[in-house]
Amino acid sequence: MIADDAVLLVPERASLAAEELQVGERLHRRHEDLEAIVGRDREGVERHLVGGERPAPDQLQHRELAHAEVYTHPLEAQAAAAIAQIPAENTAYLARHGVPVVPPDRRLPPPSRFFGTWYAPAEPDHLIADEDEIPLGDGRSLQVVWTPGHTPGHCCLLLLPERVLFVGDHLLPKITPHVGLWPGGPENPLGDFLGSHEKVQKVDARLVCPAHGAVYEDHRRRARQLIDFHRVRKLAMLELIRRR
Repeated sequence: MIADDAVLLVPERASLAAEELQVGERLHRRHEDLEAIVGRDREGVERHLVGGERPAPDQLQHRELAHAEVYTHPLEAQAAAAIAQIPAENTAYLARHGVPVVPPDRRLPPPSRFFGTWYAPAEPDHLIADEDEIPLGDGRSLQVVWTPGHTPGHCCLLLLPERVLFVGDHLLPKITPHVGLWPGGPENPLGDFLGSHEKVQKVDARLVCPAHGAVYEDHRRRARQLIDFHRVRKLAMLELIRRR
């Protein structure tokens, strides 16, 4: 989105916009015109805002390129910073939850191995919270809607006055995002996720921009679909447990 005196990148467009800023072919603006980067979740901050999935020396870092300020939720900043300390395989944690122990020669590399390469989180300049409003200039702003579930600090962003809702991974049009457990994470992320879908239905939006899939309308209908989907799946899982 481009205002008279600022450029704002949402994570899904950050990689493309970085190239545009670098070559000046489409935005026709200087690097210093980028004033703010708003991260909806830690994945966006790690992969897109700070350079993508390339080794650290080759990363195109928006902050250094454009002197932009980074906005993110404190829980996302905390989770991103903690990746470097994730134990090698969390074997004991996985075993406690019924995951079979995998032989060493078949295990995937731990996330901590890629810290500083694939994972290179930025230190946020501003921590955002639910119902915060980020001014964009020209009478426009982004209203923060905290929607934990996919990640603890996942946030949707409502562009005002246009009423365009950037939903990240929270309200995908055809799939449901990953909602999982990990050491140090929330106790009931699925409960948080479903509660966030109840909450987001109260937002007055006319258009939805997801991280994956096409732009669509009627976010309330999609939120109800996802709530019903998980309700049916939970009932099916309970039935399987009863049979055992």
